[in-house]
Amino acid sequence: MSYIHVSRRGAALWARLDRPERAGALGPEIITGLTEWLAEGADDPDIRALVVTGTGRAFCPGADVRASSAMPDTSSRLAFLDRGRRLMVMIEASPVPVIAAVNGAAFAGGFELVLSCDLVIASQDAVLGDLHLPHGRIPAWGGSARLVRAVGPARASRILLLGERFTAAQMMEFGLVSRVVPGPELVDAVDQATEALAGYDPAALREMTALARTVGRQSPAEGLETEWAHFRRHFTSRDPGAVRIRS
Repeated sequence: MSYIHVSRRGAALWARLDRPERAGALGPEIITGLTEWLAEGADDPDIRALVVTGTGRAFCPGADVRASSAMPDTSSRLAFLDRGRRLMVMIEASPVPVIAAVNGAAFAGGFELVLSCDLVIASQDAVLGDLHLPHGRIPAWGGSARLVRAVGPARASRILLLGERFTAAQMMEFGLVSRVVPGPELVDAVDQATEALAGYDPAALREMTALARTVGRQSPAEGLETEWAHFRRHFTSRDPGAVRIRS
């Protein structure tokens, strides 16, 4: 049984988590499905964005702890969790932007999935939080490192240590969420974003996507050098007269 529904909307490839009995928890099948979705999007030159969303009231509650507990030994459980960790790295390595369309609750590993995306558009009913520590766990899929980069150390410590749940509006104030809309308008809001991306020069879009991800991990001086390197590669890869500037 597939727990991932992949569909094309314009120039975007959507993946919808649909596992109602586990609220979209990231088990082995979903991790495999998301990995295949990423590969499909990377291989199609007409795809300008990837979108991941959930079903019903849940975006994703995290890793499937029940499936992990049923595995025969610690090595098996660690291998499963490492697959999830590598999935988040793959999302960050996508050649096109990845958008989290957060329709509902996003906690623990589901929150880490949000953190790995480039843009976060959320329903005003969505609730987000780390919530590892209240269950005696800590992040394994990059949540701590990405959260500090996204919202700064003070807010990251609050989110990681106090076990709070935050509204989408609060997370937008923190700088993690890009846009908050009423629930029924979520798909349309994401479509607006992907249609804008589809109108850009594809090579420039890919360079800008890689640049935006890279400079956030670097010092200001390193970021300036990285920007120049990306610019030179993009500029010299084409006839300069063909480079168009959109107003």
